[in-house]
Amino acid sequence: MSFSLCVVGNSHVAAFKLAWDQRRPRLRDDVEATFFSAPNRLMKFMKREGKSLVANDGELAEKLRYTSGGLDRIDFDRYDAFLVVGAGFGIDVARLIQECGVTVPWRFADDTHPLCSRRLLETLIDTYLEDSMAIRLIGHIQRFSTAPILIAGAPFISERVADDEAQPWLKDDAFVQAFVACARRAAEAVAARHKIEIVWQRPETIARPGFMDVTFNNAPVRFQMRSKGPSFDVKHGNLDYGAMMLADALTRLDQLTNGRLLAA
Repeated sequence: MSFSLCVVGNSHVAAFKLAWDQRRPRLRDDVEATFFSAPNRLMKFMKREGKSLVANDGELAEKLRYTSGGLDRIDFDRYDAFLVVGAGFGIDVARLIQECGVTVPWRFADDTHPLCSRRLLETLIDTYLEDSMAIRLIGHIQRFSTAPILIAGAPFISERVADDEAQPWLKDDAFVQAFVACARRAAEAVAARHKIEIVWQRPETIARPGFMDVTFNNAPVRFQMRSKGPSFDVKHGNLDYGAMMLADALTRLDQLTNGRLLAA
């Protein structure tokens, strides 16, 4: 019996697609995957029609067809498992710190202070992630499918961002480490409510708390429809990163489906 995997999300899907093409682990012969990717600003135009999500925008449809090999709709019944990538779900330290307004004062270790409580911070991040495009997509899927769903959080931003003089708190490893711990607990709470699991990036890809080792930002992978991408950017992982994430996601899905993916 064949096994079909749907991978859907924003630009971070590209690293998974390249890893699938070039470095995927040994799989059973009947395993296939379809990749759907578009920016978050376009993914909001996905419209549910029956047991499918369809592109309700010309630019979105073009993006989806480009990344999937011709499809501009996701038919839930077609897939045995789903992997949602990025799509606003992840720990972007610089953005979350600004969104949650904890930079002044940025020491929030005192849980007795109403404006510096870690419990308050987790609530703020929980709310932020709950409103992500990833969780909206998962809600659509779960309404009509009982297939297992994993979510791969967007990678940490590059450690180069920590050198930003305008954000001195990013250089405070103790602060950032505590902040990331709060964010991770919040993310796990969101995942638990939706009965899904998170695939986090491996420790060897992390340079310091909350930041990706620059090695994994070199030659970043993005879907380039009309132009060549940059040789480095601070948000996207490369093939090495994608291969690790894909391997971990497929291994977990293999466990959840009683060995239907990986070759013996």
